[in-house]
Amino acid sequence: VREKICGNWQSAEAGPDVLVYKEGEHYKVTLFRRSGVRRRLKPETYLLQREENGNLYMNTGFRIDVAYNEETDVLTFSPNGDYIRVNMEDASDGEKKEGQ
Repeated sequence: VREKICGNWQSAEAGPDVLVYKEGEHYKVTLFRRSGVRRRLKPETYLLQREENGNLYMNTGFRIDVAYNEETDVLTFSPNGDYIRVNMEDASDGEKKEGQ
């Protein structure tokens, strides 16, 4: 499952943008949070871990469960809500491609 969720994700609510990627043997999640008076972008990276039963989670100081719905291509961070995939091709050329 982890290889299927690699990519850029955008919050359906108002959470930070997220990047999921593989680095060596590990999968990582980077949250792009804005903080401080100037709302400066402050990336925070966490290890995406998998329990023996297959459940995904990350530890940010507290546990955040990660679930992926393959049918709808929605990533859910509990308690941060749903994330939809950002297709970088669409963002760069501005055209929706057929069948996506």
